[in-house]
Order: sequence, then structure tokens, then C-alpha cells
Amino acid sequence: MSTRKKLLILDYYGQAIILIACIVGFTWQCLISANDGMTFLITSYVLIGTWQLISVFAHFALVKSWSMSRRIYVGLLAVLALGLLIQSKVLAMYTLVFLVFCSPILALWYFFITKQTLNKAANYLE
Repeated sequence: MSTRKKLLILDYYGQAIILIACIVGFTWQCLISANDGMTFLITSYVLIGTWQLISVFAHFALVKSWSMSRRIYVGLLAVLALGLLIQSKVLAMYTLVFLVFCSPILALWYFFITKQTLNKAANYLE
């Protein structure tokens, strides 16, 4: 099995475990323990986001060609990062608000991109 395929498998199942753990943990915090769950939500954002950023950089270093979905995702991340780096407080605030509401969608999107890449790699890499 190639290094790239091992990376894809690790990436996919790592994301799946983190996403499921965060969803279960947040549900537990909100429904069962009667806690507002905000601390856990922020921790979940950081865990998932960190994993996926490391994944993007690893794929950038190891993969020669990217799918269109992955290119669009990375381009969107670059635009969001630029929005945070620009000195305009208003633009940075809109970017942060966008991230709060769209990060779960972006996380699921990247998870499905990884699954799609893994499926393609299963056909080409052995």
C-alpha cells in the first residue's frame, strides 16, 4: 500500500472519528448535562479545523493533482484567511461571523472531498 493511500485512509477515518465524537459530545453537553455546550463547541471547531488544515497541507505536499472540489475549498480558505489578515475590522468581523455559521458546512464538505479522493485512490493506487 502506498504512502498516499495510507495518508488518505488515516485522514478519512481520523476526520470521521473526530466529527462523530464532536457531534456526540456536543449533544451530550446540550441535552443530557443541561450545559450550554459553548466550550465544547469551540473546542470542536478547533479540533476539526486543525485536523483539516493539517490535512490540506499534507495533501499539498504529497499530491500532484487536486480535484476541482479540493481546489475550490482551498481557494475559499485562502480568501477567508485573507479576510482575517486585512486590517479592516469590519471585514474581519464579517469573516469571523461567516466562519462561525459556515464552518460545520466546510468541515462536512472537506470530509466528503476526502472520501471522494479515497475512492478514486482505491481504483488507481494499490
